[in-house]
Amino acid sequence: MFEKLEEVERRYETLSHLLGQPELITKQDEFQRAAKEYSELGKVVDLYRRLKKFEEEIKGSQHLLDNEEDEEMKRLAKEELSRLTQEKEKLAEELKTALLPKDPNDGKKHLARNPCRNRGRRSRPFRRGSL
Repeated sequence: MFEKLEEVERRYETLSHLLGQPELITKQDEFQRAAKEYSELGKVVDLYRRLKKFEEEIKGSQHLLDNEEDEEMKRLAKEELSRLTQEKEKLAEELKTALLPKDPNDGKKHLARNPCRNRGRRSRPFRRGSL
């Protein structure tokens, strides 16, 4: 999973650089495609970067817990480690959800027809006792 996330982060950085190029601004179709992709990747990259930060903080707390002599500091490190681990798990679930493939119909304006509806009749609100 992390290899894919590294690729996503690299693509995000590439798009960031590309969007800053004046030549791309003159090519509106390409610019819009790149801007849309950049926007879509932004949430995933943000979650991934936050996850990496939590992992580093967890390592620091674990190091403190393993090497600290003071019992009060150990207790605080243990509490912090527990909190960070829970937050990391929540963040990992958010990231998994963000990585799910997008529905190609999301964001498109379309009206789904209901084949069960009678054509030409106006629907009336249900009234209590009308059955």
